[in-house]
Amino acid sequence: MSEVEVACAALGLSPRRIVPFVDGRSNRAFHVTDRIEGDFSLIQLVGHCRDRAGSLRLTLDHLAAHDLPSHRPIALCEKGSWPWLLARFLPGESLARARQLPIEKIAALLARIHALAVPTHLAERRRRIERDWRHLVRAEQSPDLFDALARAEALRINDDRVLIHGDLFPDNLLADGALVPIDWEHAAVDHPLLDVAIAGLGILTHPSGDRRQVDQLFEVYRRISGRSVDLVAITSWIDYAAALLALHRYARARKGLRAGAYQDLLAAA
Repeated sequence: MSEVEVACAALGLSPRRIVPFVDGRSNRAFHVTDRIEGDFSLIQLVGHCRDRAGSLRLTLDHLAAHDLPSHRPIALCEKGSWPWLLARFLPGESLARARQLPIEKIAALLARIHALAVPTHLAERRRRIERDWRHLVRAEQSPDLFDALARAEALRINDDRVLIHGDLFPDNLLADGALVPIDWEHAAVDHPLLDVAIAGLGILTHPSGDRRQVDQLFEVYRRISGRSVDLVAITSWIDYAAALLALHRYARARKGLRAGAYQDLLAAA
């Protein structure tokens, strides 16, 4: 049996059909149709240990308790290389395949996420560039990433902390009338504008995305959330987000894990 079939058996599923999702950048995910119980999403949390997988389940439970649509976890199992999360299947199309991005809806969703109560299990988790990044990235080996990280250090981030998604790219948003955020592995408690900047970077990586849409995202977010937004600093926030996520991709690639090209993020910013 394949690894996904072994996971299905461990979770008590009798799949009639297993279809891989195509939009994931890091995890492996499958649409599983059980012969009796119906449709599920089965997600292999590549690169995540048991504790991190358990934290993700707590995050999803927290979202459910506050009526924010996302995957509803059913079970976790450890079969094969990495943990598996079983959740009810979510309908909808990934925004990665959308012709145009609904910028106002994305801004409104960010404002809604940031207004949620902070879950206790994430209270000390940040979404920042590690201070010791120079131990991993060498200027002579990856000068573009090294320079981006060095510039990002100039951004001073205050202690305005809220629940953030941490990776709200178009492929982590499903459109089914409303927008449904998925893939909460990088959720943290950190500055809200960092989350907006990450979403803005995601817009720039989309075929239809441009700087005008990023400016619109920040402006609409400011209006809906009522938070103070220095529109002059947007470029600095985007540069920080690009360096942060590029470092994450670089580190995953060094470990032989699934990761997109970090250069794409630096080029988009």
